[in-house]
Amino acid sequence: MIKLKKNEIKIRSLFWLLIILSLISPPFVFAEAIYLGRELRFFLILNILILISLQNIKLSQTDLLFFVLLISILFVEIIIQRSNLNNIISFYSVVLITFLLFKVLSKNKIKTDIFLKNWLHFSFILSSAAIISFLIHQFTNINLDILNFKSSGNFNPMYNYNFSIFGFTIPKNFAFGELTRVASFFKEPQYAGIFFSLNIILSKKISNSIFNKYFITNFLAGILTFSTTFYLVFLILMFPYLRAKRSYFVSALIITSLLLVIVFFLLDINVEISELFLSNTSFLDRLERSISGINALQNASLFNLFFGHGINNYSKFNFDELGRSISSGYLIMLFDFGILLSCLFFLTLINILLRNLTLMITFLIYLIVFPVFKFYFVWFVVILCILYNSKKFHFDENKTNKQFYNI
Repeated sequence: MIKLKKNEIKIRSLFWLLIILSLISPPFVFAEAIYLGRELRFFLILNILILISLQNIKLSQTDLLFFVLLISILFVEIIIQRSNLNNIISFYSVVLITFLLFKVLSKNKIKTDIFLKNWLHFSFILSSAAIISFLIHQFTNINLDILNFKSSGNFNPMYNYNFSIFGFTIPKNFAFGELTRVASFFKEPQYAGIFFSLNIILSKKISNSIFNKYFITNFLAGILTFSTTFYLVFLILMFPYLRAKRSYFVSALIITSLLLVIVFFLLDINVEISELFLSNTSFLDRLERSISGINALQNASLFNLFFGHGINNYSKFNFDELGRSISSGYLIMLFDFGILLSCLFFLTLINILLRNLTLMITFLIYLIVFPVFKFYFVWFVVILCILYNSKKFHFDENKTNKQFYNI
């Protein structure tokens, strides 16, 4: 009994440390908070690796080969010193922890259920808070930066942020008036859209019905980001329901969402075009950075084209007056790691996600906008979606609350 209690404490501590790690890592704003910073992330990573090492992990020959390859690449990066040591540790920690977490969960359904339950609660709290932040900032003038987030320097200077303990919002002028866009605790609403859309995919896997609290809160919070990418991804997620069930409500939901995509896209484009010659909009900013990234790849040497320039080294090779870098995940991957490692990544990704087409499409769509492969929370949700199979892993929230099996 005592042994079981110790195992329970270890595994639950591990999972909550993983959630905290994702919360204080990019693209969450806590990643650059002066009272958290890289030191705390490094401390958490060490503790997580220690707790994972205490788990009963069995590695196959393929796993060992991957592990050796990963460690070899890490040492080569450190020895040749083409990248900053902090950047090397940050990126390869994501890869290593993702790999080890997958091995911990893949052979034990109880551990998977526990992590799933904890993660769903985390996403429910964040999405509910995001909805509350919209109501506060849309209908009141409350704007309180109690935690002094502005001092972190982690915010886009082009946006006029509103702050509250429930999250951040950004006012946006559409053709019909001003609306508050939910950003939660991310730098931009688009990042929040990634978080909510991935959790919608995950929430669909715990129930045959989409009417569960996790789906509803993440859906509403995602809608309030007013992100056209979120709307596009949501439509893709809903198509299987339209084909499988002739539900009037689901059909109406899909059609309404489609109309929202068209309306907001057109309104947003109209606003961007009208402002194009007046100011630097986010649309224009992303477009300029993407063009700059393509030009940088065209001018790269043959060696750098195949093996990359190093992690986060764009500013070393390309001067930008505003200190900007490229934002597209595809361009960042090609620039940092080169064609060879990028091809290896995509072959592995397709092999892993081939049976989960909606998740793969979602991942590939968001790669157009952001380097989602660098984010802890993305990989945690991907792992849960891959492992969670209704026939093998049956999620029962009451059961995992009351019982803990011998793990």
